[in-house]
Amino acid sequence: QIIEKRPKEYDLIINISPGESKSTIATVLFPAWLWMRAPHLRIISASYSATLSIEHAPLSKDCILSDKYQRLFGDTVEMRADADAKTFYKNTAKGYRKPVSTGSAVTGSHADLILIDDPLSPKQANSAAFTASANDFINKTLSSRKTDKLNTPMIMIMQRLSEYDPTGNWLEQEKNGRVIEHICLP
Repeated sequence: QIIEKRPKEYDLIINISPGESKSTIATVLFPAWLWMRAPHLRIISASYSATLSIEHAPLSKDCILSDKYQRLFGDTVEMRADADAKTFYKNTAKGYRKPVSTGSAVTGSHADLILIDDPLSPKQANSAAFTASANDFINKTLSSRKTDKLNTPMIMIMQRLSEYDPTGNWLEQEKNGRVIEHICLP
């Protein structure tokens, strides 16, 4: 549905314990895989800290620039030399990857996919104010950055941290009609 830009059926939550390679799969490799099928996709990826967001984006770019990826998909995914920063980069098909942190400014960018990887740290989850701020950022700021307000999917992958964490917030919204697919891998 993301690749063909079909109407979305749901937003996705994946809950998984720490140390299970969730960031590698969802935030590093998944965008590279999407681009080999649909290089025009614009992706915003968010994590609880700028440091974490900035670590993931170049790892994905390294995958894309690897000899093997370029040998297999280089005719599909070619990076733009004039928009090739360490973290924010574009390809020649007008796709881009913009990493942000929870609470940061995202104005000026819109995405075909919004990836949220650990929007709260375990320490932040101990604070009701941090939790409320993360939920507000996801529901108001990130949601306003969709290229298509109804059909741009959001994918959130995180460990459960509290009843009121962003997963809990989305599950509460599901009771009010939001369509969520929830995968919980204990």
